[in-house]
Amino acid sequence: MSSATAEGLSISDEESKYLIHSRTEIAFLLHGIMKHNALITVYFNGGSEFILTSIVGFDPANNGLLLDLGPDDDLNKRLAESKHLLITTTHERVKVKFSGTQATRVNYKGHAAFRVGVPQNLIRMQRREYYRIATSIVHPLKCRIMLPIDGVDLMAEVTVLDISCGGVALIDQHHSVDLEPGNSYAICHLALPDLGVIVTGLKVCNTYEVTLRNGLACKRSGCQFIGMQESDRNRVQRYITRLERDLHAIGGR
Repeated sequence: MSSATAEGLSISDEESKYLIHSRTEIAFLLHGIMKHNALITVYFNGGSEFILTSIVGFDPANNGLLLDLGPDDDLNKRLAESKHLLITTTHERVKVKFSGTQATRVNYKGHAAFRVGVPQNLIRMQRREYYRIATSIVHPLKCRIMLPIDGVDLMAEVTVLDISCGGVALIDQHHSVDLEPGNSYAICHLALPDLGVIVTGLKVCNTYEVTLRNGLACKRSGCQFIGMQESDRNRVQRYITRLERDLHAIGGR
């Protein structure tokens, strides 16, 4: 099911829990996005077209948000003619999205820019599943996937590139598993150092080819955890927290 905000932003029931209405909080969030020069995607024409941009300033007199123009003049022209916009970005690894009405082309500090209205509300997805962290290169995390072959259950081992509480990115250097989008594996073993082995299902959501530094071509696959126990999800969170703490320790040296 879905609902809609006053500005016409179509959202799911799950997303509605993360809807922000406070003007102060919205302003603080948008200034943070601008400060970090976060990449912004503006979808228009029913989502069939988009430009990549960033926030360059604010226009308080017109309650406006100023966005840099895209590099394609034809796309910029069609964006200016579109009545409904969907704007998405990330802030501190959290997904943010809001809707906008027609973008007006203006001059800002001697440069052309788009002005859209500051949103009355926006979605900031604060779910921990969105936070992903790269695993250790020195001590790579391994995932063993059970493959029933000719009546025998065999375990294929792949490397975990990054992990979140919602899933993992896997790389199969030996092409031992058919990690194609839509494929599911009911039994997978994920051994977390000092936290034990987690048994979970995995569903492949996306896959693309990558070339490693040694020139070897292999698949990188984003997978979603299926049927994971909440206690195991908490262990994954503990592992992520430990990785993050170790990264901060290294950066602080």
